[in-house]
Amino acid sequence: MSTPTILGAVVLTGLPGAGKTHLALALAAAQQAIGIPTFVLHTDILKVTLRHVFPEELKGPGYAPDFECKVATVRPYLEAHAAKARRDRYGLIIEGTLALGFFPEPGLHVTLTLPEAERRRRIVRKADAARSAIATANLASYSHALATQQHPTLRILPADQPVDVLVSQVQTWWSGLSSRVRH
Repeated sequence: MSTPTILGAVVLTGLPGAGKTHLALALAAAQQAIGIPTFVLHTDILKVTLRHVFPEELKGPGYAPDFECKVATVRPYLEAHAAKARRDRYGLIIEGTLALGFFPEPGLHVTLTLPEAERRRRIVRKADAARSAIATANLASYSHALATQQHPTLRILPADQPVDVLVSQVQTWWSGLSSRVRH
């Protein structure tokens, strides 16, 4: 039996609390359950790792008003991971605020949206430090950048649905992309 193939990467962005990490992990598990090797790259963890090399550029949360500098600093590393996934033929899910505007080829970019009241409810469940930082954050610049990004592979996904529904939708988009690339 041959292993199904997914080409390219899925990028998940959205405001803090939109459900990016939750969806990324559920999507990876679903992909692996059908035999597709899949790796999740969380941009916050990448940022913490790269902070040793770029201490000033990567200081603070990814959604802070200086997010554009952070996005530019992290971008070459996202590109390298996407190239490796293409070369080694595994699924790559990149999730986090610093993936904003990253449209890998081939790839799919999904921005999660959520009503503000539900997003705030989800933030309450985060760890104390994250909850505190998000509660006092100025998200205006980041929100505007999310709302105005445009690309043919950009999909907007309302995240106030059950995670299995979200996974199914992203898998459909992703497999459609993969079948177009192979032919």
